[in-house]
Amino acid sequence: MVLDALGAAPGSATVHQLAATLGQHTNTVREHLDALVELGLASRLRGTPVGRGRPAIRYAAIPPERSRPQLREYATLASVLAEQLAASSHDPAGEAIAAGHCWGEALGTSGPDGSAAARARTLSILNNLGFDPVQRPDGSVDLRSCPLLAAARANPTVVCGVHLGLVQSLYRGHEAPAQEVGLDPFARVGACVLRLPPPERSPDPTSDKDEGPGTPAELPPADFG
Repeated sequence: MVLDALGAAPGSATVHQLAATLGQHTNTVREHLDALVELGLASRLRGTPVGRGRPAIRYAAIPPERSRPQLREYATLASVLAEQLAASSHDPAGEAIAAGHCWGEALGTSGPDGSAAARARTLSILNNLGFDPVQRPDGSVDLRSCPLLAAARANPTVVCGVHLGLVQSLYRGHEAPAQEVGLDPFARVGACVLRLPPPERSPDPTSDKDEGPGTPAELPPADFG
């Protein structure tokens, strides 16, 4: 929880700012932050002096590719592959999306069909991959973290194209409208925006039901001749 709040903070935050955001005591938040620093998931910074006294200590989340050695190696490999594809392909965006399609197909289909099932599985997979997806009221999804952030910044067409293709493939596997899936890299401060089709709307129980052939509304006009 503390790491999520720290990652959502623009730049860095103080203990008091995080405590106010989380509604927790400052001592509790400070203990969590100290543990995150020890684990290499956050860094401790000295703030800018304002007036007299020592500047406040600030904390910042460390990107996954820097905090986790295995992701660091993965990010390096992804960067090299993205650079190679961008330099050698006549259609790097198209080939990147196609690669994402293959990735999604390799994951297979799981669960029922439809946009609701596709959305749920997509969010689960993206969360497991380290994208920290958060749904917004308009149905879009903020991807607040990226396991390949450095590679994505260097070659967004390729890296983000692969991620777009992955989600499109997941939707296609659930027979949901994959053509409505979109990805806007770095569209918001600290987040990319994933645009997904809205889930199917449940039938309105107050609406007229289709009774099928033979209902009064579908009978031909009576012939009184």
